[in-house]
Amino acid sequence: MHIVLISECTRRSISKTRKILDSYAIRVGVRTWMTPITSEGLAELHAALRKTATRNTAVACYQNDGRRRMRLLWVVGARGKFAANGAVAVHTSRCSKPRNKETPVWLRCVCLLAQVAALVHDLGKYSRHFQQKLRASQRQRDDVRHEWISVCLLRELRQGKSWQEAWRVLCNPEALARTMDRPHSYKRCCAPATASEAVEFLVASHHRLFAGDKGGGHVPSVRDSHVRSDAVPQEYCQPHEALPEDIWKKYQGLASKLEKLAGAWQGERYTLFWWACLILARASLIFADHTVSAMEYPACLNHGASAANTRFVEGVRQLNQPLSWHLHTVTHVAASTAWRMGQLAQGKDSLLEGLQEASVVSILDPADEASRFHWQNRAADALSRWRLENPEIPCLVFNMAGTGSGKTRMNLRAACILSRQSAPRCSIALNLRSLTLQTGRSLQDDLGILPADMATVIGDGVTQSLFDWNHQATATDDRDADEPEILCSGDSGPLPAWMEAFWRTDRERTVLGAPLLVSTIDFLEAAGCPQRQGHHVKALLRLMTADLVLDEIDSYDPEAFVAVLRLVQLGAFFGRNIICSSATLSQVTAEAIHAAWVSGQHLRQHLAQQSGSTPQFSIAFIDDCLAPNLLEAAPDAATFAQAYTCRMQDMMTHLRRSPCQRRAFLQPVEPTTSQGFHNGVLKAVQRLHQENAWEFAPDKRISFGLVRMAHINDAIATARSLADSLSCAHVACYHAGDWRISRFHKERRLDFLLTRKRGNSRIFSDKEIRTLVARVADSQDVLFIVVATPVEEVGRDHDFDWAVIEPSSAQSIVQVAGRVNRHRMVCYDHIPAHNIAILQYNLRHCKNCEQGNPDHPAFVSPGYEKKGAAAAYARHDLANLLPWQEETLCIDARLRLGGGSCFANADDKAIGERVTPYFGVDRDGNEGLFIQTPVDAFRMASTPYEQTPLRDRSVRKQLWRIQPEGSSWTYFEWKTDSQGAGWVRNEHEMSAEKAPPNAWLSLEPSEMETLCHEAGISPEEGLQAELTSYDSDTFIYNPGFGIRRKI
Repeated sequence: MHIVLISECTRRSISKTRKILDSYAIRVGVRTWMTPITSEGLAELHAALRKTATRNTAVACYQNDGRRRMRLLWVVGARGKFAANGAVAVHTSRCSKPRNKETPVWLRCVCLLAQVAALVHDLGKYSRHFQQKLRASQRQRDDVRHEWISVCLLRELRQGKSWQEAWRVLCNPEALARTMDRPHSYKRCCAPATASEAVEFLVASHHRLFAGDKGGGHVPSVRDSHVRSDAVPQEYCQPHEALPEDIWKKYQGLASKLEKLAGAWQGERYTLFWWACLILARASLIFADHTVSAMEYPACLNHGASAANTRFVEGVRQLNQPLSWHLHTVTHVAASTAWRMGQLAQGKDSLLEGLQEASVVSILDPADEASRFHWQNRAADALSRWRLENPEIPCLVFNMAGTGSGKTRMNLRAACILSRQSAPRCSIALNLRSLTLQTGRSLQDDLGILPADMATVIGDGVTQSLFDWNHQATATDDRDADEPEILCSGDSGPLPAWMEAFWRTDRERTVLGAPLLVSTIDFLEAAGCPQRQGHHVKALLRLMTADLVLDEIDSYDPEAFVAVLRLVQLGAFFGRNIICSSATLSQVTAEAIHAAWVSGQHLRQHLAQQSGSTPQFSIAFIDDCLAPNLLEAAPDAATFAQAYTCRMQDMMTHLRRSPCQRRAFLQPVEPTTSQGFHNGVLKAVQRLHQENAWEFAPDKRISFGLVRMAHINDAIATARSLADSLSCAHVACYHAGDWRISRFHKERRLDFLLTRKRGNSRIFSDKEIRTLVARVADSQDVLFIVVATPVEEVGRDHDFDWAVIEPSSAQSIVQVAGRVNRHRMVCYDHIPAHNIAILQYNLRHCKNCEQGNPDHPAFVSPGYEKKGAAAAYARHDLANLLPWQEETLCIDARLRLGGGSCFANADDKAIGERVTPYFGVDRDGNEGLFIQTPVDAFRMASTPYEQTPLRDRSVRKQLWRIQPEGSSWTYFEWKTDSQGAGWVRNEHEMSAEKAPPNAWLSLEPSEMETLCHEAGISPEEGLQAELTSYDSDTFIYNPGFGIRRKI
């Protein structure tokens, strides 16, 4: 190919880029180069430029595409120097801020709310107590937080009391405990319904939300959150100095403007409007407060003046900002930020970079019509036609394509098609760290996305390093490739100047600036958790500036699913496109997503004062079975439910006619004891091997099988049982309770061996497999068995010959089945064999029976069963829960979508019971907390968000490390106390047991240490394990199978 390179670099970047470009191309102008070049050479040049790029770098590369034009391939550095087509501006000018008449009324309201609240948000810091606290040598705990004192003072000052008189309210326990100062005429306890209440909530919550344990329909309490004592010490009730007149005078002027603008919008019917305003105004206030507080005040502060905060100078704590200066500066920044966030909420240009044209062209490249991915072309065409007809309407997409059909690729393709920006921006949120890295690498390799366009965030530096080392080992050597950034790989790109101060590190800037973010959902989830303050604002900014893809959205527990639904709601509020994908998206899950989406659209309508009109949005259904379907008129709940039901029925009809690739039989468990369970597993393994083994060498038949277990301890026990019973088997155990380097080793080997898109060639050529097969001299049959917990279920691109499943839910059965025959896709319609065994009972039920409690919940953690629901789950007997036909069952998405499965119906009922209180409508017609109108006051408390976390934070995590010492090893635990933190030798709470001789994929501690050095990570990091513990647990380490809790 022939390329042209244009440099618009400034300062020192000019000389740096010239040296690089001169070594690859011929300079034909002062800032122009051209050359013929190969794809490999171009990639090398691109990497070299990115490696030295700074904020002053701007180099564009154009390719002669043979159609009498030059096509922009990529830009390194400041992309704003070039237009989307590669043009360079001949003149630039800065647009002035629109005048008030051009600004929507709601946006002016948001700006005024942020200003008014910012001006008085720290009035409580004028107390003698707070000023003494700033000057004290030790940290002190407040009996009454300064933000709540600010609210109480504001109420008194608005009633005409003097500054000195206002402080006396703090001596009144009743006034101090009153969360909302409102008339009793309101019929129910709703969120802020007036401008003054909205301002009070902003002031009170700019550091934390209220407390509350009474649930919906009750006003949250300031007890525990803001007020910790009934008896307030005298120094809290006395001001350090007088309030500057200019502050109160400015407050009165701004408050008057706000009252004139929105004074008529009062009462319960306006709570949606005020709540929408508060989302933006509160984020603006937190943004401003954090940004200004981080500034260093240039002058020395008068020792007697009231200060806002302190800073450390050469290790000494000193007063920093004058309080009056702090209030004025935060007010200015909050107003500016609110206006800019309002622009983002309207979908206006964020000045953030989007995907470059070369990446977009690669993503939109059609699939081969002869491949099994051709359905993507049909879906893309339908979405493209709809977008042309509806250029400004957001869309909710349900991608229900089957396992292995390319859902992840289609998700990104749909996001690019539906984007209303010339350069699309997108966030892909996933549930697992390893899945995040796998998806990021797959997108970059398979779709040809430019490295500068994508960032991958996982929050675990060791996992990132191991993944990159493994990729380097299997890829071509590229010495000029960029060194990956720990925790977050990718380029940040330039951020708008107003955002710079809030994002203090390159890692944080990457999260916002990357056009395509592939991330664990943990970061984005903070957008729906207002109690997380600064993290909440950062996630919110990403959410409002990029479309959202939620992959495997039904892989979350019900409480975590509620947290994900809050993201859907906010994405709809900001007018973003949202793509939800899963091959097993059940009716109850889809209806909850729809409810969250519609509630976000209603919130957006009320903000724009268009509550009487029909929401403008569309819903699309795409999959690999049926023609795409777009519901152009915004459907209500009943219409959507009917449409989804019809779609599911059509899909199940299609699946019923499709070839059967995963055929299961029921493995009896007799008796219902732990030993009976393990005997059942053994029988199932032996039968499946006999029916699915294939010839590896003369007189040698092998097979690769998966045994799915719900819990780590049970997985290790099952692995030991199989290893002891089958001398001809090599048994591995894969779960989260393992040393990091050991788990990585297992994942790396399984990824290599079980990628069977081209058959068994990798297995035939693998030296270790050949050695292990030859080692079994007394048997023609050799089994390779992986006993795994649910970490294997989602995202691992493995193709096993067979699987034995301990069931936890209908979802778990379908997901595990997706790891069988995944790449080879052998049809079992005319083969008298099965490749899956489903155990009649799970091990928890067997243990319950041993203890005389057969009705106790069995399908829990993982699973959806609640106490007292045994009847709904047919006494946990899979013979009754699944729709067997002549003792066999073809497993596909129908099993989860309700195709005669009692198991799926019971799961749906359990999920609905836990999700409906938040995003649903109960039998009495009561709306869930997060979609309720008027907005419930309980949403002002942190409690509902803490009750529905993405991750269970009540579970204690322990960090352990193993240290090899010759032929033995020592255990260390990370301990934290008042003296500090560090590694402490601990031989009492962890012990070892001997590994069986046929343990597979196992490493001795000395071997793990060697692998750490090869991977380029320190043994201290690689030989760590994060373990879940309950009460006073101790642990047992098995070098063959990992770490388990001692029971």
